[in-house]
Amino acid sequence: MYSIIPKLFPYYVLAVFLFGAHDVSSKMRVSNAKGSKLDTTFVINGIELQGNRRTKSYIILRELGFVPGDTVARQDLEKAKKRIENLNLFNRVTFYLDQQTLLINLTERWYVFPIPILFWNEHDFKKLSYGMGVFHYNFRGRAELLAFSGWWGFNPGYSLQYVNRWFGGKHRFYSEITFFSKRVDSKTLEFPDLEERHRGFSLVLGKRWGFYTFSDLRLEYDVLYTNYPDIMLSGTARDHLLRLQLHFKYDSRDLWEYPRRGMKAEWAFSRCSLQNFRHPYRLLKIDWRYYHPVKAWILATRLAWEQSFGKVAVYDRLFLGYDQRVRGHFQHICEGENRSVFSLETRFPVLKIRYFDLYTTILGSYLHNLQFGVYGSLFFDSGATWFQDEKITLRHYNSGFGGGLNFLLPYSTVLRLEWAWDENLHPELIFDGNVAF
Repeated sequence: MYSIIPKLFPYYVLAVFLFGAHDVSSKMRVSNAKGSKLDTTFVINGIELQGNRRTKSYIILRELGFVPGDTVARQDLEKAKKRIENLNLFNRVTFYLDQQTLLINLTERWYVFPIPILFWNEHDFKKLSYGMGVFHYNFRGRAELLAFSGWWGFNPGYSLQYVNRWFGGKHRFYSEITFFSKRVDSKTLEFPDLEERHRGFSLVLGKRWGFYTFSDLRLEYDVLYTNYPDIMLSGTARDHLLRLQLHFKYDSRDLWEYPRRGMKAEWAFSRCSLQNFRHPYRLLKIDWRYYHPVKAWILATRLAWEQSFGKVAVYDRLFLGYDQRVRGHFQHICEGENRSVFSLETRFPVLKIRYFDLYTTILGSYLHNLQFGVYGSLFFDSGATWFQDEKITLRHYNSGFGGGLNFLLPYSTVLRLEWAWDENLHPELIFDGNVAF
């Protein structure tokens, strides 16, 4: 939950647009700005950074993939620009070529968010959580994340997280450590009054192979209490769980927040057991996403499959209707030990992205070059869950289709307003955050 809370901040920014926003959408275009048009290939004899007030220069330069003296193709320059944008540290990144010197102009984002938490769990207004969080997205100026949040109300808890996306220089290691404590009310339909209490930590250590390939090992230790001892692996009210996961990812998407081209392919194999390695079960996860531009349109597809092996604990079952949803059956909850999701979507510009400046004495240039754009979408979703003793058939699948608007807001925020229908043409209105996939 804590990972999406800072996205409340841009809603304030969008509201301020009504009070003195200045359109700068015609400025700083790489290919249209006079004197800055780039050839197909060109020689870079120097690189200058402008605007990185807090971010260390090497954090930016290591994403380029070239150094002074190299001959660079235009497409490689565009890829480097997108990689810098995917750091999520800048409102806008523009490249200029001044003779043989590459000028990289950066508009930094505000990096610390001490904000209140107000969150409706599972899209249910009766399940309100509230609290406070502090998020530092550019800790030490090195693109590290340091976050703490605590909340009350529905499913109260707290989380402390540190993420380092690149350390060890040319070895390109990355790491993440999280401490957590939370209560989780029942998701399972079989035990509607099940209550879980989790305390523990997770540790991730990985390596980045080049710019687009990642591999890591995740370790999680979770002390779980429930009010149903009979469903626990240990046969008592408390399980000490040890989870190990091996994870591979290839991600060539141009912009993670709203991809227009590229591919994301993930493979993960997890093993969960008690801390003494008894009662193990395993989960294989495959998630493939592909994005292809056709002029101004985007064709997107996703195929995900999760297959379990061994006796899965009730509290580790898979669902549709919570973190994964089928539009057209958005509120419909399905439960099982395996899960499959398929999506097709076409996206097209309604209002091309433009940039605005907001003038405040407090945040200054951190509110410059704020993006705003609107895309339309047409989509089809289908998904299913099933248990290991069931044979998967078409009757397990729920499907839906529809269309909507995607609002691309400042600070990598995407809001979706969609209208969907199920197989029987029953309609539903969807308001959600983040790109669908």
